[in-house]
Amino acid sequence: MDLISLSLITGGVILAKEGSSYLLNRLNMTAYSWNKTMANLKLDFKIIKNKQIKNGVELTVKCPAGKSYKDLEKHIDSLESSLRGIVTIENVRFTDLIKIEVINKELKNYDFIPVKSLNNLIFIGKNFSEKIFFIDIEKDPHILIGGMTGTGKTFLLSSILTNLIYNNSNSIDLYISQIIKGEIGQFSNCKPVKFVGNTLEEVSIMLEKIAKKVDERCRKFNSQGYKNLSHYNKNNKNKLKRIYFVIEEVSFFIASDSDPDEIKQLKNKCWTNILTIVKAGRAAGVHFLSVTQRSTVANIPSEVKSQMCCITLRQRSKRDSENIIEDSGATKLKERECLVFSSQGLDMVKVPSIDEDYEILQKYVKEIIVPNRPQEKIIKLEVEEVKFTHTPIDLDKDKIIFLEAATEKETKNEIKENKKNERKGRVKC
Repeated sequence: MDLISLSLITGGVILAKEGSSYLLNRLNMTAYSWNKTMANLKLDFKIIKNKQIKNGVELTVKCPAGKSYKDLEKHIDSLESSLRGIVTIENVRFTDLIKIEVINKELKNYDFIPVKSLNNLIFIGKNFSEKIFFIDIEKDPHILIGGMTGTGKTFLLSSILTNLIYNNSNSIDLYISQIIKGEIGQFSNCKPVKFVGNTLEEVSIMLEKIAKKVDERCRKFNSQGYKNLSHYNKNNKNKLKRIYFVIEEVSFFIASDSDPDEIKQLKNKCWTNILTIVKAGRAAGVHFLSVTQRSTVANIPSEVKSQMCCITLRQRSKRDSENIIEDSGATKLKERECLVFSSQGLDMVKVPSIDEDYEILQKYVKEIIVPNRPQEKIIKLEVEEVKFTHTPIDLDKDKIIFLEAATEKETKNEIKENKKNERKGRVKC
């Protein structure tokens, strides 16, 4: 078949020559498929611009009178089938334009590597255009991670924690609850970790303490005219730390009929304090990170879930998917893929791979506990009820880590003295 015949068949699209055969140019093939689909659906969304992006194509289409981007969203399955890719639809505000992103090339698995970020940015992974994807905790102050068993929820939480610790060890505090699985106990020796709760009683006390801190900070900010933690820290020399409260399986705290009265009281007390943190934590700089296997009204109260940015890995059913992100798309996800439902809308992200023993993470945060490896003695520094931990290392190879364990109250003279002692192989603690 000659070039003219092929051109007529494809509606006049441009062809690219490769060897002895002609291949449709990706941009024009996508445009042709789009126009054909619009004709089949009896819609009139016309392309006014298209461009190639990493792993796909971006279309800008004009919305006809009387229609909206929602008229496209309800046909997303047909669009993905005909365009042979992952389709996202975004309304361009204050215009009659709609941006369509078609990803038609797989994003390969990649190992975790820390990404530079401030303490309010939560690193999730890369989108399918291979751009780094963050959640801004000041806009989406709490995070809930869902997904069926074995999809990597705890691995995602662990990569989030590692990136936070690697970049912001001196400006965050972490509180960890690991009553059920204990899979994030490997972070217990890390410098920002103030407390690890292993029992319901311990976690109840810890939640109450953090809820009081939220209330204290909110009162302080309101009385001094500050909007939130960032606003306060910009105007004060004595910075307050951002606090993250981490719970592995949040549904554990829902009281059941079979629980003894004492346990029910403790669980209900925990939920009361969780609700305080979730409702007022944004301004106070106190954030809730949690994991759940399923997200339903039965195991996540709506007043808590409504305040959270929801992330889901693969789900078994459309109902499970819709329960957590209000979209059925999680049933189609593949390994290491997740959907993020935030204040910015719905995004598909590829999360980094980490090994079961966390050796990849331990390369960047030395205090992470790795199985089958002797644990070195932990030096604890306690100043103003703030606990810091540090694993002794070879000072000649990495002098900076130990200095990061110094408290904020340490004077410049003391820092200089420690540096001199380091050179001599002696460290003043």
